[in-house]
Amino acid sequence: MFELVATSKELRKQRRLPLQNGDVVCIGRQPKDGWAVPWDSKISREHLELVVKNGKVQVRQLNTAQNEVHFKGKARRKFTATAGESFRIGLTTFQFEQVSEIKQKFGDRFAGHRIQTEMGEGPLGKLIGVNAPTGESIAMKIISPSLLPNALAEEDCLEKAKAISTLRALGIGYVYDAGAEAGHLWMSREFVQGSPLHHVLKGRTMPRQKALETVEQIARNLGNLHEAGHCHLNLKPSNVIYRGGATRLVDVSPVGSLYSLIASGKVSDGVEGIVNYLAPEVAESTEAADIRSDLYSLGCLWFEMLTGSPPFPDGTADLRVKSHAKVEPQWRLVAAAGILDSELDVLCRLLSKKPENRFATPAELLEDLQRDDVKGSFVDCLRCRKRYRIKPNLYGKTVRCKQCDETILISIPNSF
Repeated sequence: MFELVATSKELRKQRRLPLQNGDVVCIGRQPKDGWAVPWDSKISREHLELVVKNGKVQVRQLNTAQNEVHFKGKARRKFTATAGESFRIGLTTFQFEQVSEIKQKFGDRFAGHRIQTEMGEGPLGKLIGVNAPTGESIAMKIISPSLLPNALAEEDCLEKAKAISTLRALGIGYVYDAGAEAGHLWMSREFVQGSPLHHVLKGRTMPRQKALETVEQIARNLGNLHEAGHCHLNLKPSNVIYRGGATRLVDVSPVGSLYSLIASGKVSDGVEGIVNYLAPEVAESTEAADIRSDLYSLGCLWFEMLTGSPPFPDGTADLRVKSHAKVEPQWRLVAAAGILDSELDVLCRLLSKKPENRFATPAELLEDLQRDDVKGSFVDCLRCRKRYRIKPNLYGKTVRCKQCDETILISIPNSF
């Protein structure tokens, strides 16, 4: 199925025409029987004829047409086009687009929103870009009904999604609304502009200090979520968005941990799967998941920032799940990243196999991250007042100011 999109940026006009195999359509400014594009004087009353056949569109300029049709940089009276190709008459461009599966299923609108693009697909279903009635561009997740075993589960999922939509926690992508339409549950959320963490990393490591700052920001995000009475339970690099020097979390799960769906074979975990960041207790029982499970996932993210991969990246999903429960991470890889002993202690606690050995809350984790022996402290140059962050290994030593070359003595904090 095609869609012909007629657009004139100069005139700020756009129209869309669905095209099915076998359609024959006359296009012009005011055709007697056809599709009108009335805004462009360069388009004749009846300008061309389209014939859709075998997944392609045959285009023929009519004898009544006054102006040329340009296709692939040349004036053509007859040509064949397919999805992704376009032609131009006057100030108007005509683009052939392949209609997405979601549009074929639901049409142009879903739950009162105009469907714009199909953005991707996750374990829970399709993610689409839509226009809200206000005109704002937002993302909508459509949850496949086959993933929920019964009406009670659907009702519970919808209730949780509605609760998440009331959440306005700092550092968490907004969920605007949730509901049910055509047998499908949906959640509409803010389309957070920025760079997902997995795009930032791409298998590379992150400088130690930058990784520490990122972990601290995510911990604050999780703390805000926890204070509002929620857990994320879907924390992985693609759901951490860098924006304006800060991080935001998206895709808070309304169905709890997705592991049971993965284990049952109902959904595929994908390349960047949640089992790479799955707390051991969640694999035993998804009901056991709580904020400490999110903190374990955060520890896996920190490990990946420092080493370039999560703690257990290899093998089948089942093997990786068992590794989280029984195998120690390769701490030598973390040591090679130059992490301080005090930081390593925090990371080890995050990745404890038992929830009771981890931090109880994000707030408790943040207390440890703020310690001078973990984060370092600040010192000011007495001459030019330039401020520097000082690593603990420099306490008691002198350094030169990069701005004015003044000697700065790094005093040992009173807490030591």
